[in-house]
Amino acid sequence: MAGTVTCVMRLAIAIMVLAVFAAGPVSPTSASTRWLERDQLPPGPAAATVAPPMSPAVDISTTGADNREPDVSYNSLFGEYLAVWEGNKTIWGRRVSSRGQPIGPPFPIESGATYGYRGPRVAYDSFRNRYLVIWGRLVSNQALTIHGRFVPALGPDPALAAFALDPNQSPATAAYSLDSALAQDEFLAAWGRQTGGAFRVATFARRIEADGSGFPASTFLLAEHATDNRAHPDVAYNLARNEFLVTMDDYPKANENVFGVRLTAGGLVLGGGEFGIAGLPDDELGAAVAACPSGDQYVAAWHSTQVTANTDGIYARLVAGDGSPGTVVQLAHYGHWEWPRPLDTACGVTNHEREQPRHLVAWAQSVFPPTSCLARELFSTGTVGDAVVITEHCGDLAVAGGAMNHL
Repeated sequence: MAGTVTCVMRLAIAIMVLAVFAAGPVSPTSASTRWLERDQLPPGPAAATVAPPMSPAVDISTTGADNREPDVSYNSLFGEYLAVWEGNKTIWGRRVSSRGQPIGPPFPIESGATYGYRGPRVAYDSFRNRYLVIWGRLVSNQALTIHGRFVPALGPDPALAAFALDPNQSPATAAYSLDSALAQDEFLAAWGRQTGGAFRVATFARRIEADGSGFPASTFLLAEHATDNRAHPDVAYNLARNEFLVTMDDYPKANENVFGVRLTAGGLVLGGGEFGIAGLPDDELGAAVAACPSGDQYVAAWHSTQVTANTDGIYARLVAGDGSPGTVVQLAHYGHWEWPRPLDTACGVTNHEREQPRHLVAWAQSVFPPTSCLARELFSTGTVGDAVVITEHCGDLAVAGGAMNHL
């Protein structure tokens, strides 16, 4: 290669969705946002054939180089978002308006770890108008522990200190996720942790009191297998049932699959345990899951490498609130291995949904010479909208649904 390209990551917001993504190669690496506006779409099935309007990208990370692993949550009281990310061994946050514009400067949420941090996850508590942010604190180059902190809507409160969710160490590459149970007044966090002599990864979870008083119960084992992993969990809360769906995969193995576990907001596993969500002949992994508050339904999306059928790509499946799986829909096709590129999905929480809820599935894919971020809307009927390119320079990404758009 002639010459050297220095890739520094920034976080940017796109409001087609308010998609938050780590962008590069730009200087420095940054977080940016961009929005897709749903309320300008025509009602009815025709909406699925119209690409939603999309704002310019807005840089939200001014905290130096190496900003990565963003997440974002919608504040339904203020009508704004909180974007969080990791950069320079610090967990950062920044408020973002419903139009994708930064509100105030970035603020640190946690710093000081010798080995640094893994990217944060965030969920919103509308009762107290504050967020819970969790992250992985690296205790070595090979292991991390899970920690969290409550962050008020206007920014961190020194009286609300960080706390440990679980003292046990997880692999430094472990995935973790979080969502808020509105009717239960709790949060649920899930993460992968090694267990057993064969160093298998199982999924563990813990309920967290939203009022900050502690934990209703100890960490509990959510899913494991005698020979395979149950890793890379993602969590979605279903207000219609006061339940969660946690998705996970069994990577690495031959013929990876995606599984789900339903549980009450009180931590009781339902339906006899895990059930299959994606089990095509080859590999399905890296799933993301979301639920619409206005409907008793989830959407799960995942990467699929179908070597035998030459149908690699991004797939999604609508899952009924009782766990009954619906039709599998292919959202994107690519001709080569793309995982573990980022993937996320979210539902809007707005009365502008009109006739049916709308999910947005966003992912990173090597469509152009750089990796690009793309997205498609998925309706509760299984109809999909046109694919749109959020940005042609994309690292990590996250998406949340708001009252007029996704961020």
